[in-house]
Amino acid sequence: MRIGIFAAAAGLLSACSPVYVYKAARGQARLMASRRPIEKVRADPAAPPGLKDKLGLVLDIRRFAEGPMAIPPTKNYTQYARVPGDAVTYIVSACRKTRFEAKTWWFPFVGRVPYKGYFDRTDAEKEQGGLEAAGWDSYVGGVTAYSTLRWFKDPVLSTMVGRPPGEVAELLLHELTHTAVYFKDQADFNEALATFFGRQGAQEFLAARFGPDSPQLAEYRKTLEEDDERARLFDELYGELDKLYAGPASEAEKLERREEIFARYRPRLAVKTLDNAVVLMYRRYHYDLDDFAKEYDRQGRDWRKMLAATKSLDPRDPRQALKNYR
Repeated sequence: MRIGIFAAAAGLLSACSPVYVYKAARGQARLMASRRPIEKVRADPAAPPGLKDKLGLVLDIRRFAEGPMAIPPTKNYTQYARVPGDAVTYIVSACRKTRFEAKTWWFPFVGRVPYKGYFDRTDAEKEQGGLEAAGWDSYVGGVTAYSTLRWFKDPVLSTMVGRPPGEVAELLLHELTHTAVYFKDQADFNEALATFFGRQGAQEFLAARFGPDSPQLAEYRKTLEEDDERARLFDELYGELDKLYAGPASEAEKLERREEIFARYRPRLAVKTLDNAVVLMYRRYHYDLDDFAKEYDRQGRDWRKMLAATKSLDPRDPRQALKNYR
């Protein structure tokens, strides 16, 4: 699952526990201290040639974002930082066991979000344990990138660039979208919007950078087809579970029957862990992307108009406002 969030850094501004704020601040400070301007990394004789090429691609993606996609320029992703391992932070999310009600946390400026980030996986797993003890389904996942919504100059991370060009473009454009459009208390909409911008923008970037018949674009489109099939299965699973949870069965019956449903879908989705928290996390990034595709077409596939139309949506319910456009 390719996801990008800002929940960990939001802890710097939060009303959460002092320990959480301290650890978030310490993790963010370490990350900021390790940054180097991309151009200096590329000019460094000791830098691996492969890394220089990847960072050159990042600069091209940024230029595409600020040019054809009309995303307002920022200082984000003009620096590079190496982080240990495959993830920079770890997010925790949770959901009720017999209804699709997400656990949320409140942060100043960003509002309520259905995830909480940690720089240390052990801390994330401790949070998960507490949630599960309180009766929630809970999920912990590693994150390769996140946006601080311009509060900091977010660097390109080593966890972001070790991917095929299409996935690097999608991830970077996803995060840059968060800097351009953000609705407080509307995390699901924000993430789905950024997913659409990332996916559509990546295809257009690859076509412009490598050519419409390039292997890079063909490879990325194959990845999208696999993602779309996975999204279809998650939608199917969500529908079955939602019907069960809304039905007349007792809580005990719902819990028993949902496990039968999960057992049927685990091999189809090729996952070991499957519960409501996992379903909601995946759905958050992929729900009704066609809404955005239709609006993009309605705006003449003009990114500047698409951004303006998106920003003008009713912040109380931007998803419904988007549907009402048509």
